[in-house]
Amino acid sequence: MLAIPYLPDVPGALLGFALLALSLLLAVLAIYSFLFAKKSAAAYFRWQRSVLSGRKALPYAVFPLAGNRGRRALRRVTAAAFVLFMAATTAAYVAMALMAGNPEFWHVWGWFGNVKPEF
Repeated sequence: MLAIPYLPDVPGALLGFALLALSLLLAVLAIYSFLFAKKSAAAYFRWQRSVLSGRKALPYAVFPLAGNRGRRALRRVTAAAFVLFMAATTAAYVAMALMAGNPEFWHVWGWFGNVKPEF
């Protein structure tokens, strides 16, 4: 059995491209998570100041905020990365199924189990 499963070059490149798009999606998620944590901390400390000073503590909306340009840029990057990820993943699956001659290409190439690859 091979230590590294068999993967043709074209689908491998498409899957690599899909993973790059997925990494962009995860980077945008990290940015939004940071903005949410920052906004939550600001809301918490504002509430603490209000309570300790004896003023009435008003509710404070907690949601990630980005400026207009930043919000548009993040939305654009998210949409583009999602479309590229889906398109590259689908193209890689179709290419692998066509190259293997079977929609279940992992069986043909022996990725799982003790089956010898047929290539």
